[in-house]
Amino acid sequence: NGRNAPAPAGAEEERVGAGPRGEMDGEGEVSPGLFAETEAVAAGWMLEFSCYALCRHFREGRTRDFERSRDTAQAIINGLSKIATHQRKTVYLCQFLTRISEGKTLGYHFESDQRISPLESALSIWKLLEEEQSKPDKLHEDIHRLILIQAVAVHIERGYCKEATEVLERLFAESESNKVIMVTSGCLGVFWRGDGGRVKYFHLCLEYAGGQ
Repeated sequence: NGRNAPAPAGAEEERVGAGPRGEMDGEGEVSPGLFAETEAVAAGWMLEFSCYALCRHFREGRTRDFERSRDTAQAIINGLSKIATHQRKTVYLCQFLTRISEGKTLGYHFESDQRISPLESALSIWKLLEEEQSKPDKLHEDIHRLILIQAVAVHIERGYCKEATEVLERLFAESESNKVIMVTSGCLGVFWRGDGGRVKYFHLCLEYAGGQ
């Protein structure tokens, strides 16, 4: 008659409860729990690949491809129910490179506090990345220091002295401010060339991204 024969007693119960997590429901389909677990694993793989693509496009200066990978990575991150411990570095790296890429776009904001520039926001992400390192190395220290300088220099370059002072107050202790001003003023042309050349710290960021 085209219908399945009645299952032996107890067989239905065995099928519904198949496996330690009840992988199959009564219709032979994947259970919601297993599907959610599989979806999370797949999302993790996609995040890893998007981060790899982001680093590669950043390193090669492929702006459009970078922006596409950035949007993909951000969509995946937004869709995660939680960020697993092993995913933190990947997420932080995506967020860091996104902010560095907008470093000179002072009107772009990543924080609810509109005073915070993209480079200041990048610095906060960089600190999280540093915390993920078991032992900070010279590359991390160099990038940290040069982002600090550039966060001030990007304002000085455009003549925004008031804003540069505010960044100094937010990022540096009073005893360090004068030294930073001198370093920034003296090295502005070296660290951030207005002719489109890359900043020294940008090269270091490229080096970091290339090693991921």
